[in-house]
Amino acid sequence: MDIGEVIVESGKIISFVAYINSGYCDIYRNIVGLMKLQPKRVKKIQKLVCMGRLKEKESFGEISVLLQVPFTCTVVTGKEVEMAIIEDKDLFELDPVTKQLMLHTAKPTFGHLTDEDIKTEYLQREQKKEWKNFKDRTMKNSLYYNGIIPGFGKWDHCWTSIPRNLKDTLVSY
Repeated sequence: MDIGEVIVESGKIISFVAYINSGYCDIYRNIVGLMKLQPKRVKKIQKLVCMGRLKEKESFGEISVLLQVPFTCTVVTGKEVEMAIIEDKDLFELDPVTKQLMLHTAKPTFGHLTDEDIKTEYLQREQKKEWKNFKDRTMKNSLYYNGIIPGFGKWDHCWTSIPRNLKDTLVSY
């Protein structure tokens, strides 16, 4: 599968169990977020928050298939993925003991996270992004104020006289 393909959408009962042979998949959960439109105006929107990653030799879908419950996450390929698929019809033909063993050994795919956990993760990421933008903007403005434009040429400082603290470091040839 190619990069960025949605394998499973949240809220749907899937019809297979997948085992990742190579590559990885990112796991997203839905939250309702607020988006600023204008000063003092916001709009509610659905946001997908990346909660983790499924790597090689991990599987997903066992609980959704065997219990016929909706999947709690959205799974998206993060890199080209090669996976083995077991269809639901093959799982339903298993004996009850094997089904129970599969359910007991299957890990919930980030289904244990509460909405509060997801919102906290989302807010932390947004705050980091906001801080990085503020920091970058402040640095750029400070450098520009001092006549430095990042990415354009080299900065040379033309001193009319050499500062005292640098006179001892001069080397004559």
